[in-house]
Amino acid sequence: MVSLPCGEETRCGLESMHIGLRNPVREGQARHVSVSPRPKSLHVEVTDAYDESGGTDIEIDGQFVPGTTYTVSIAPGLKDIYGQTLAGGFKRTVVVERRPELELSSDTGTLLPGRKQTVGIEARFLKSVRVRAAVVDELELARQAWQGVAMPAGASERTVALEPKGAGGWASLALDVADLVAGKRGAVLVEVSPGELTANADRERPTAVRGLYRLTDLGPVVIDSPTQAVVQVLRLSDSTPVVGATVARVVQVGDELTTRPLGTTGADGLLALPPVSEYMSKGIVKAGEGSQAQRLVIVDPASGDRTAIAAGEVPAAESLTADLRPHERVIARIVADRGAYRPGEKVKVVGWSAIETPHRNSGLKHLAPKTEAVFTLTDPRGAEVATRTVKTTSEGKFWAELELPAGAALGRYSVTAKVGGAEARETVKVEDYRVPEFQVAASVARPDVIAGDTAGLRVNASYYFGGAVPIVS
Repeated sequence: MVSLPCGEETRCGLESMHIGLRNPVREGQARHVSVSPRPKSLHVEVTDAYDESGGTDIEIDGQFVPGTTYTVSIAPGLKDIYGQTLAGGFKRTVVVERRPELELSSDTGTLLPGRKQTVGIEARFLKSVRVRAAVVDELELARQAWQGVAMPAGASERTVALEPKGAGGWASLALDVADLVAGKRGAVLVEVSPGELTANADRERPTAVRGLYRLTDLGPVVIDSPTQAVVQVLRLSDSTPVVGATVARVVQVGDELTTRPLGTTGADGLLALPPVSEYMSKGIVKAGEGSQAQRLVIVDPASGDRTAIAAGEVPAAESLTADLRPHERVIARIVADRGAYRPGEKVKVVGWSAIETPHRNSGLKHLAPKTEAVFTLTDPRGAEVATRTVKTTSEGKFWAELELPAGAALGRYSVTAKVGGAEARETVKVEDYRVPEFQVAASVARPDVIAGDTAGLRVNASYYFGGAVPIVS
C-alpha cells in the first residue's frame, strides 16, 4: 500500500513530498521513484532506511514550480525487504499550488548602531505587507514570552510594497528596523502582516510574523557563581568598557514587576554584586520574597542605550536566613562495626556529618553541635526493628547501638541515619552462624623446595580462651 498526502485536491506546497509505504524497502529502491516533468535538483531517498531492515518513508526534494502539475510514479520493480514487488506500480498527479508565504530572515538578533540595522522580509505571491514596530519595555518582556507581548500603543505603522517575480512569486526586501523607531535604542518588536495578494495566488493570506531585535551597543556579561556574581558591560562596537552604566534587577513583588537598583559600573565596566549571603542586608532580596530568575536591566545614561540579560537565579529570602546558606547541603556517612550479626546481638553504628559549602575554601564546615540524628534498623521486608535518636558532637560525629530481637529473621538488614536533611545508609547481614572456639595456623620448614623433595609442614591449633588443641591426625 502506498500513500501520498497531497494530490490534485489537497495540493502540495514547496516543501518536500513524502510517500508512505506499508512494507519497508531498502535504500536502493528509491531509484524506482520518478517525477514528471523532472524538477531541477531532484533528489529521492528512503529517509528512515538506517540499516538492512529498511524504511517506509520516501522523501522527494526538488525545485518545484508553483502552479505546475507533476506526476509522481513508482515503477512495478520496487521491491520490499521480503522480496515482494509493487504490482502494477503507482502513479499520482499532484499540483504545487501558488501558496502565499511570509517570513522574516531571523526572528531575533542584536543590531549595532553605525551598521546596517536591517532584517530581511521574504514572501511569495504577496504584493504588499503591513509593518508595525515599537520599543518594548523590559518589564513587559520579563512578564511573558516576547511572542505574546501586545504591540505597544503609538507603534509606527507603514505599508511596504513588494515586487513578486517569476513563477514562484518570490519577493524580498531589507527592512530598516532603526528607521521604524526613529533611531531609538532598546528592544524593538516588529510585526509584519500580509497585505494584498497577487491575482494568481491559490490560497488565503498567511499569518503575520514577528521578531524581537535589540538595537544596542551594550554587551553585558555576567560571571555567576554560587557565592557571588560580577557584571561587566562592554561596547559591542569596539569592546571598550562602559563606565557609569546602571544595573538593576527585575523583581516580582506580589503581582507586579519592578526594578531594584544594584549599582553602577566602574572604570573597567565592572560591577561586583554583594555576596549572596549579604543579599538580605543589602536589600537585594527582601523578606517574604521567593526564589526568582535573575534578569538584569542595564542602562547607559550617557547615550540612553539599554539592554537586558538573564543571570541565573536569586534564592528565596527564607533560604538566606536558614541554617543552610544558598548552595549548601548536609552530607553524612555511617559504618557498622562489622558486617554480620546473630539474632539478639547489638548492631553498633558510628556516623559522621558535615555541611558541604561553596562559601569556604575547604568546601566543608561543621554542623551545629547537638544536631539531632535518627537511626533506624529495618529487616529484609522493610519493617522497622529498632530506632534510636542521638545528638551530634561538635565535630559532627554520632553513634548508636541497635538491638536485634532474639527471633530476628535472617537476611540483609538496612541501617539508616537521618541528620540535618541528609540520609546515610549501611547494610548488614543477620546470620545464625557458630562462633569458632579455636584457631589453626600452619607454616612450612623451608619456603623453597625442589620437585621431588619432601616439604615439612608445622601445624598449631589453640583455643581462643587459651591452651592447645589436641591434634589427632
